[in-house]
Amino acid sequence: MSNEYWIGVEKEARERLEALRVMLDSLDVQRAERANEILQLEQLLRSIAPFIADHPLDAVAKICNNFGMVSSLEGLELADACRKVLQENDRYMSPREIRDMLEVNDYDLAEYSNPLASIHGVLKRLVESGQALRMAESKGVVYKWNTSDFKHSPLKYIGQRRKKTLWDSAELSNVDTKNKKKD
Repeated sequence: MSNEYWIGVEKEARERLEALRVMLDSLDVQRAERANEILQLEQLLRSIAPFIADHPLDAVAKICNNFGMVSSLEGLELADACRKVLQENDRYMSPREIRDMLEVNDYDLAEYSNPLASIHGVLKRLVESGQALRMAESKGVVYKWNTSDFKHSPLKYIGQRRKKTLWDSAELSNVDTKNKKKD
């Protein structure tokens, strides 16, 4: 077979690869839009809960349940406590909400000089491990426990694929340039 045949095969493969990457990026955008819509609806439902109570005690109970009392955090390290808060509250939460929930549930944060920074670090590691999802919204970044079967999905970070693609193409052009210099 001639070299031209393989050049044609490579060209078709690269075109198909780029088309698939574009389609996947489009799905990333759609996923982010749906996640943002879910977040907004969760916030709406939490906000209107007191108004749909039959009597005042129901409203208090709904507010307490919505704020998320969690089962015992006694004896847990900070990472495990954050993990438990996210697992038992099926919604997106800011690091401050997680800190407040830890305090409401009598978790001792006194040993940390900057508890919020420590919580941010824990959440970052949970996202990197695929256990939690991260989403940027207008007020900041929020996190949710990842209930998906795909814990190490390439869709953990919206837009991650595009950045990698640009890096790959820059890397390939550098390799091509180095190879041309050697010739």
